[in-house]
Amino acid sequence: MKNIVKICVKVITLLLITFLLLYSFSEFFRPNKLARPSDMTSKVDGFYGLEENTMDVLLFGTSHIFYGINPSILWRNNNINSYVFGGECQPLEITLAYMKESFKTQSPQLIILDVFGVSNSIESCRTDGSTKVNTEDLKLNQNKIDAASTYDMDMLFNIFDVAKYHNRLFEMDKKDFENGYSHFNNTNFGFTLAYPYGQYESYYEYSHDDAFVMPEKSKIDLLDEINNLCKENDSQLLLIKTPYYASDEDALIYNYIENYAKENEIEFINFNKLLSTIDYEFDFDGSTWHANVLGSMKLTSYLSNYINHNYNLDQSSDFYSNDYNNLYIKTEVAALNKITDLKDWIEIAKSLDGTIIVNYQGSDKLWLPDEQIQLLIDLGLDIQQVDKNQIILLDYNKQTREKSSEDIQFIINNHEIEVNTRGELIVDEKLMNSPETNLTLSIIDNSSGYIIDTISVSTVGDTYIFRK
Repeated sequence: MKNIVKICVKVITLLLITFLLLYSFSEFFRPNKLARPSDMTSKVDGFYGLEENTMDVLLFGTSHIFYGINPSILWRNNNINSYVFGGECQPLEITLAYMKESFKTQSPQLIILDVFGVSNSIESCRTDGSTKVNTEDLKLNQNKIDAASTYDMDMLFNIFDVAKYHNRLFEMDKKDFENGYSHFNNTNFGFTLAYPYGQYESYYEYSHDDAFVMPEKSKIDLLDEINNLCKENDSQLLLIKTPYYASDEDALIYNYIENYAKENEIEFINFNKLLSTIDYEFDFDGSTWHANVLGSMKLTSYLSNYINHNYNLDQSSDFYSNDYNNLYIKTEVAALNKITDLKDWIEIAKSLDGTIIVNYQGSDKLWLPDEQIQLLIDLGLDIQQVDKNQIILLDYNKQTREKSSEDIQFIINNHEIEVNTRGELIVDEKLMNSPETNLTLSIIDNSSGYIIDTISVSTVGDTYIFRK
């Protein structure tokens, strides 16, 4: 009998060691782990890298949420720490598992959930691949097992990367093993910066039908479970829906969610009904499915004001202030980087927390359309002095304006900045641009002194922006 017990113990020990070794080496088989800055590896690794109990707000849902809401704006406007712990094409069952996982290390005051998971459109996401993408980076525990087994009963496939990627065995190299030991940090806090795509025609109109359609009962049950989970952890719940080309049936389902929220004393923001309020245009602020960086600025600014007026959140620590400020600078750069129209550039630049510098070498006539000349006049250009060099400095943070025909020197966050009448922008004694036309515009971030963008504008023939 003792021999049988010893044999059983040895077999179990061997199986356990084999299991642990397979799981430990499984991650090495995953292809291009560090080559996907917008996917789930970066977001899940980033969440696990957070210091415990540092997040005031956690955001959940599908890719709609991590394209739509920017934590750096919530930090700058609300002084709260937040992380977007969303997932690509993530069904609501897996979102619930993410929430349970998050409460192990964080004590958020507010949970924000994008409710795309209750729509009919989410049904296309119920695939083995979606389950794998959303669960492969989670730590091995009951939450991962629950999430991985939601739509696919092949647990071996979902838990062990080696089971899915075993055919890579003979093509793996040193980089794969290096990647297996590497992890993403949280510099974007789960947010994905989407550059403006360029303009295209949009004919979409959200349904104005006041009727409603109840989603599948299982989805409402999941919402109930999410609501109860938040209450158990002393977190308030806010439901939102970011803009996309919602079908009429999806719109009717969101009408039901609006009623559901009222009945359960939960706040709900349906941004699809607020497009004109926030000046959101699908042909400028996002695609048919996701907000770009411009749209995310509008959505997050509205959300931050909503939080200020409807929730009394405790003031946060500044533990991640540098990281949030760096993310905001990335946001500013992305917002302007591909803009090639002067009107759009000025409009966006004025919405940022930056100092705008306009340098006009007035030796030539300003060959611009009247509308664009008026924009420059509004900025402070004296059109009557086109034969003189003009430097205009606009600091929208301090609501001041300075105009000069002489060199201008000023300091932002200990950075010495000079703009001279030769059209040169000099920061800390380093030349940052080379004047190539008689009109140059720059914007400098007010908090860091970082040059967000410098453009030259052609003033002969067709108007266009170009960057060196």
